[in-house]
Amino acid sequence: MPGQVSLGDMDGDGEPSASDAQAIMDIAVGLADYRVLADADSNYKVEIGDALKVLRAASGEGEWPIGGGPPPPPPI
Repeated sequence: MPGQVSLGDMDGDGEPSASDAQAIMDIAVGLADYRVLADADSNYKVEIGDALKVLRAASGEGEWPIGGGPPPPPPI
């Protein structure tokens, strides 16, 4: 859907790709700053598993889009 943001879509092109997964991995290991879209599983952490979720989607093995936007804020 045009204009819809998907979790894991780091470059904003609407499609899952290895470059999206690499951007997430860079965040997970501390090479890049946190971005909420990198949290593909909505657990409030950016981890290698988020990158794997995007890679599965890019290969056709996982769902895409992953979500309709950033995860909700953590509970207070």
